Amino acid sequence: MKILAVSDSHGDLSALIDLVEAHRGEFQLLLHLGDGLEELEELKNIYPKLEYAAVRGNCDTTRDGEAASALILRGVKIWMTHGHLFGVKQSLAYLLREAKAREAKLVFFGHTHQPYVEYVEGIWFVNPGSIGGHGHAHGRATCALVEIEGGQVRDCRIEGAEQWN
Repeated sequence: MKILAVSDSHGDLSALIDLVEAHRGEFQLLLHLGDGLEELEELKNIYPKLEYAAVRGNCDTTRDGEAASALILRGVKIWMTHGHLFGVKQSLAYLLREAKAREAKLVFFGHTHQPYVEYVEGIWFVNPGSIGGHGHAHGRATCALVEIEGGQVRDCRIEGAEQWN
């Protein structure tokens, strides 16, 4: 199963459309890690068959949705959060502690606008960076592509906008 993860679209629906079009047929699930749930709703209207999961970020005006959520895909426990409630701009220590308590093997988070992939103490941590709006890391939009199979994370990588435009 391939997952396309994004965060922090901050109103940039066109960036989400460009990304979905560029990766059409390559992923089975879109994860949105917050600060862009309004444009995710619009994206769902454009692509009604799109499978997705999302969490609410600190800039999302809707009260709907959780700030963190867990799911199990192909035998891999996943925990996702925007990150603002877990101090991710200062350290990943709180996030690591929470992931261990939930027995997660894969953690998705956003909020920092900085793409990040690291394997720490048996857990994959993935931040796709920022897909749109303001404050891109290094001046570019980024996303994450993750493949899971047979209860294992097979591939984790960050991609920049120049790769899908």
